[in-house]
Amino acid sequence: MFKYFIFDLDGTLAYTIGDLRNAMNLTFEKYGFPLLDDEKVLASINHGTREFVRKCLPDGIEQNDDFINEVIDEYLKIYDENCLVYTKPYEYVNAILGYCKENGAKMAVYSNKHDPCTKRMVATLFPNVFDMVLGGGTKIPHKPAPDGALYIADIFGAKPDEIAFIGDSDVDMETALNAGMHPFGVSWGYRSPELLCEKGAEGIISDFDSFVRLAGKE
Repeated sequence: MFKYFIFDLDGTLAYTIGDLRNAMNLTFEKYGFPLLDDEKVLASINHGTREFVRKCLPDGIEQNDDFINEVIDEYLKIYDENCLVYTKPYEYVNAILGYCKENGAKMAVYSNKHDPCTKRMVATLFPNVFDMVLGGGTKIPHKPAPDGALYIADIFGAKPDEIAFIGDSDVDMETALNAGMHPFGVSWGYRSPELLCEKGAEGIISDFDSFVRLAGKE
């Protein structure tokens, strides 16, 4: 069995779209911008807060750095206050995490979501489960750069090829491959299993049993 696991957060451990959409729409209301639907939010995520805000902005808005920074600050303030209203773990996640913990595995969360919110969400949704939590907005480049994943490996004292990297997006699969880790996708996330396989997933986890079969064993 793998003894080291890195999990993505949004779309992998927890369904977060409702709170992302709500926070962005509350932000946009302050500027008089059109409100977003789930489809637009889904199309805009995965590359960190700056890219999320930039992609959500309506066409025709001048996207200079000062204005984007202003919107980001407003969005983060609102999201930090409302990030756990609708967000909840996916069906099989607690059983999977419990299985890993019972078998003595070390586990980390690695997300492009900004670090303070990532840590607070994980501590609330999954208390005393993870050995390490790393979010975005630090000096470490966002996924799919391998830096954060390799940093976690170093902290764990693990070789990259000893780590199962589990996510729901092409960005996660690319991160795992860039870091020399084993990429596994989940079927319930924000991107299709077909895309994850195309981007290098060694297998798709669809429930607890498939996790044990695919990621729970070498």
